[in-house]
Amino acid sequence: MLIINKKYSNLLKGYQRAIELDNQLMHEWELNYKPELNKAANENFINETKEYEEKLKKWQELENLEIAEWQSIQTALKIEFDLANKQKVDQICSRNKQLKIEKTNWFIAWILSLILLFWIIIIPGKSHLPIALFGIVILFTFLLFSFSITSLIVFIVKSNGEIKQIPQFIPTPKPLSEKWNTAGRPTEPEKVESILQKIVCPSVLSRWIEDIQFKDGGEEYFRNFAKKCPKAIPGIPGEIRMMQSINCIFDQNQSQIDENGIYILGLRIGNKNDVDGIEIDKRGIWILESKYYDGEITYDFGQWKHRVNNRHAAHECLSGWQEKEYNHSLDPDKQWLRAFDYVINLLTNSLRKYPWLMKMVMGGLVFTHPDVNVDITNCPVQYSVGMDQAFLMQRETEKPELTFARRLEIADCLLDANRKYEPESYCSIQLAEKIYLQFVSFFQGQIGSRPTIDEV
Repeated sequence: MLIINKKYSNLLKGYQRAIELDNQLMHEWELNYKPELNKAANENFINETKEYEEKLKKWQELENLEIAEWQSIQTALKIEFDLANKQKVDQICSRNKQLKIEKTNWFIAWILSLILLFWIIIIPGKSHLPIALFGIVILFTFLLFSFSITSLIVFIVKSNGEIKQIPQFIPTPKPLSEKWNTAGRPTEPEKVESILQKIVCPSVLSRWIEDIQFKDGGEEYFRNFAKKCPKAIPGIPGEIRMMQSINCIFDQNQSQIDENGIYILGLRIGNKNDVDGIEIDKRGIWILESKYYDGEITYDFGQWKHRVNNRHAAHECLSGWQEKEYNHSLDPDKQWLRAFDYVINLLTNSLRKYPWLMKMVMGGLVFTHPDVNVDITNCPVQYSVGMDQAFLMQRETEKPELTFARRLEIADCLLDANRKYEPESYCSIQLAEKIYLQFVSFFQGQIGSRPTIDEV
């Protein structure tokens, strides 16, 4: 959905001119600008690569100096460390050597005692020895067994004894070429293939479509409207909700431009009156009036009533539902019918040219407040609540006759009438030519030449 800025005129011719200039720019792009920009990109890449290599060489030289300095410092620190720890290292080495000798001696003693014990046990004829000698052999065997067990235990203890480690010099981490001083490392230029992929021809039509709309999804209009007409501020949230609900159904970001509807905000139909929203899309022309009423709205036999829940802090007995009083007659249906007649009158010439257009003009009242309840019977005007209007519009069948060009033609007709009350005008044909010249100026500035108006 395109939310058209009301100051732009000649939308249809501007659209046609934008397409024409789009094709012209594409032709010039392929013929002149693209080859030149590709050539410039390649030359720039070559120059940047040479500059990068020179900077990288200087950076690597500085890096090598840093590494050489690191090596020199670490050598000096190691010598200093070795001198400071020489006596301690000698003591540790002597202690570790003594521990190793002791462990070896006890292991040998254990093995020899086992061998001797085994030999004594298997000596034959011990039973024929004299009693005294036999007793000595038995005692010696017991002592030898005890010694063997003791030597084994001592060997195990010595084996598990703590061997002190010799202090080792730990250098500071060596600078790595890929990480060292990365902040000062030159940045490698972007690959030329990547650069060339980004060099594409812009679209005059896409920029034109963007520029003819109110900024920020239509919020630009409401900011200006609030400044000009502060009394209308209470109803602005309803108009925004109505616009956004329709935009939610008819997405603004259509893949094809001619799929978009056209939305006109605040079409003036008098010095003090306007139409809140007019949607022109491939399903019809919708005249929409937002009513930001809270509470209860009823309509029966031509009479509207609006009841609100009033609260009185000082007098609770006065709180409750009360009919709201207006200094003017409450007749939203007649208001919409006046807007409908005005739009039909504006489209008189178009209706003569396209008689089928009459049955495509629709719309109605939209009650946009989130806290509203309606009870309406026999109303001559269609009404909806919240997003219901958008869904009603979506259910309508598409009309092949309402092409995008026809929608722009209808919008031109309505906006021309609006300038009776809001005279600001800017030709959208000139906008298309201005956009084209901006693109040409940019490209020719890149290749060293300047555009002329004759090129348009």
